[in-house]
Amino acid sequence: MSASTWAYSNGEIVPLEQARYWPNDLAIIYGEIVYEATRTFGGKPFKLKEHIDRLYRSLHYCRLDPGLTPEELTEVTLEVAERNSRDLPEGSDTWIFHNITRGTHPQFPGVGRGDAGPSVLVWTHELGFKYWYRYYEEGAHCVTPSIRQVNIATQDPRMKTRSRMFLALAEQEVNALAPGAYTLLLDDEGRIAEGTGANFMLVSDGAILTPRTGTGLAGVSLATVRELSLDLGVEVREADLTLYDVFNAEEAFLSSTPYCLLPVTRVNGTQVGTGHPGELFARLIDAWSETVGVNIIDQARRLGQAT
Repeated sequence: MSASTWAYSNGEIVPLEQARYWPNDLAIIYGEIVYEATRTFGGKPFKLKEHIDRLYRSLHYCRLDPGLTPEELTEVTLEVAERNSRDLPEGSDTWIFHNITRGTHPQFPGVGRGDAGPSVLVWTHELGFKYWYRYYEEGAHCVTPSIRQVNIATQDPRMKTRSRMFLALAEQEVNALAPGAYTLLLDDEGRIAEGTGANFMLVSDGAILTPRTGTGLAGVSLATVRELSLDLGVEVREADLTLYDVFNAEEAFLSSTPYCLLPVTRVNGTQVGTGHPGELFARLIDAWSETVGVNIIDQARRLGQAT
């Protein structure tokens, strides 16, 4: 897979190897880093405005001023993405990452950037199709770990942050139990929250049910599912969901920026629906492909098998 050649780093577009965080950066000392991830289709960023709007909501929540307006950040993002798209394999697409830290710890100002303020990094990487392409046809397996979603009284899960050790521990537990499975978090009451990088939803009586707002990230891909469902005449509503609802669902999905939508056919080893990707998944992914002008499954299969 191809990484960035160029990155935006604190006011300049530089070769990626020149973009860095110093050991006195608060991202390293306290994990104070907000981020966003967007993908391209046919080289064009998909819903970049929505992703940057979400980024600034996260920044506002944690009182972090990046020193750039959303419009300025959009401009440099498009330039970095365009430069790096030239190095992609034919027909491939990229992740675009925004990483924003609070900057230097005030007790250690004499290293690196000194007290220059927040650190802003924009870079890209080719999408890792090989990690998910087979699940469009096989269906994904989700496992719920003992570790629970962060409590909203501690940190609102709608903030998108790289400070996520609890998610790493949850994924390690799941990988030890079921290698290759996706992690599905429950909250303290046993309700479905979200995946470690995805929103979860299920189909019941022909309607799509999602966990309630505030239980997880306000997914841009989830919003896309809502839009496509409206066009298809499919109801989408929020509910308190538990494993009981999952095991009795007709279908279940994960939505996330890199792969858009994956069918979930097992949870904790228990079959969901028929145990195969369902009709509504097929309708949604076809509609998504038509919207972006790229056959999402074919692209992932072709490039995933080639790596």
